[in-house]
Amino acid sequence: MAIYANLSKALTQVWNPKKTRNAGGLWQKCPECGEVIHNLELGKNLKVCPKCDHHFTLSAAERIHNLLDPDSFEEFDANLISKDVLKFTGVLPIRIVSKAIRRRPE
Repeated sequence: MAIYANLSKALTQVWNPKKTRNAGGLWQKCPECGEVIHNLELGKNLKVCPKCDHHFTLSAAERIHNLLDPDSFEEFDANLISKDVLKFTGVLPIRIVSKAIRRRPE
């Protein structure tokens, strides 16, 4: 049964990455210093804590928005799926992890 426990733990990490609690979606708590920051202030500061300079995770869309000029990005091959040509095996095979990530809501 240890195999199922490891599988369950690994899937939990894929589906529920470590997140900090927020109060109704308006505030974020910095995991480094514990400062409670309003999302508007965090957005103006490019998701960096003003107190300790901790960098919060940026989504792909946020990173593209920060790097490129407005209306200059055109996405193509959005439904492209990668293959595991090296047959990599870690805690979970890549095919299982990639399926889990594709199913995860944004």
